[in-house]
Amino acid sequence: MRLAAAVGWMTAPFVMLPARWSHLSATGRIIGAVWSSALLLSLLAFAQLYGAPSNPPQQVQAKVVPAEASPAPYAVPASDEHP
Repeated sequence: MRLAAAVGWMTAPFVMLPARWSHLSATGRIIGAVWSSALLLSLLAFAQLYGAPSNPPQQVQAKVVPAEASPAPYAVPASDEHP
């Protein structure tokens, strides 16, 4: 039974900690909370690194469109240029 409890504390302390909370000393509670937090953070980091990306990058193909030559605008004389 002690072996099962030891394996439980090493692999899933966030399950063992609430189950054994009243039986633990203050030092045991602190160590258990730190170990649980470390394992939980490492599991979250692992899931973040190796999980499926939520929005995969997409390929965009640039299309080059040549500019068309527009006709020259007509020259309109200003009103003060009339003789």
